[in-house]
Amino acid sequence: MTSSSDTFPFGIADVVELLGLTVRRRLPSSLYLNCPFCGDLRGRLNVNTDKKA
Repeated sequence: MTSSSDTFPFGIADVVELLGLTVRRRLPSSLYLNCPFCGDLRGRLNVNTDKKA
């Protein structure tokens, strides 16, 4: 199954915002967040905003 980012009118950064996740650090191509899965509050969860796959 293949997916194209052109299919969706939003990006992963929009999803992060909609979920209300805490962004600890913003870089040009990634976000570091508090992890909603393990509860880590040091901004260890990395979300790449440039990758299309």
